[in-house]
Amino acid sequence: MKAFTVTQPWGYAIARLGKGVENRAQKISYRGPVLIHVGLRMNDPAAEQLSQLGYVLDPDVMQRQRGNIIGVTELVDCCRAPGCHHSPTRWATNAWHWVLGQFTPFEAPIPYRGQLGLWNFPDELLKGVDLTTGKKRRR
Repeated sequence: MKAFTVTQPWGYAIARLGKGVENRAQKISYRGPVLIHVGLRMNDPAAEQLSQLGYVLDPDVMQRQRGNIIGVTELVDCCRAPGCHHSPTRWATNAWHWVLGQFTPFEAPIPYRGQLGLWNFPDELLKGVDLTTGKKRRR
């Protein structure tokens, strides 16, 4: 399954704050399910900016998310600002917008090393997860 890595606080924003646009330098043609991986790095200026805008960030949750696949969403569109119909969202900047659908968090995040760009996550590591609910499959 396809995946992409984000730094914190952006993983937290996708999972908890409704961030439905990932801003990237490159255009992609892929559409479909995609896993969200949170890298180990923290973007402290971005976290401070979100706090100043009134968003409440939970540092414990953000720390637990780091280095893990935290859930699944759909990559539904890719368009460039300006002129992109997704640009009015508070999350869209002057970049390529990877437009995300509804996010489903995983009950148990999956530790994994991230990569740049859109990458392939081993399907065998998802066998114990129901991707529609994010819950562990009962055996």
